[in-house]
Amino acid sequence: MNSQNTDKVNEEVSSVPYTYYPDNVSILFDVLDSKILFNLDFDDNTVSVINANDLKSGETEIFGYVVDYRVKADSNLVCIIVDRIGGIDIIKDGKAYAYTGVQVEELITTTVIDENFKKELILEILNRISKNGFSKEDFLCIIENSKTDLTLPDCYFWEDYIMDICKTVRFVN
Repeated sequence: MNSQNTDKVNEEVSSVPYTYYPDNVSILFDVLDSKILFNLDFDDNTVSVINANDLKSGETEIFGYVVDYRVKADSNLVCIIVDRIGGIDIIKDGKAYAYTGVQVEELITTTVIDENFKKELILEILNRISKNGFSKEDFLCIIENSKTDLTLPDCYFWEDYIMDICKTVRFVN
């Protein structure tokens, strides 16, 4: 065998990227008859939040955002997510109170929730994710506790980027 050919095989190639960068996606959460679209923009490191209650059955686009995945669940999913991220703080009467998932679930199922409170709740959940992260197991938990077309392979690489994109949240409407 010619040693010249062997030398070429042993050369390292450093210009080939070996990391995967996820595509931007939008996930429609339908919980307690409230539809919220989360656009995960991995290019710009932002999450855009869209109130999608006006989205009619069969429609796949709202305010220029295309629905890539749908998650339909009950209030228990909110409870599970809040517990998995370590609870959240809710401001009442100028003071921050720590809430567990069960407390949040009770709050959203027994009281009338206005749009400002929904925004505060979403912002606090995303804030916690920006600090604590959200693992593949957390995404799997969403998949297993909802009716969804999202699969673990779809969100497999999101874990590496989710903390950064949740640091910048935009409410579209």
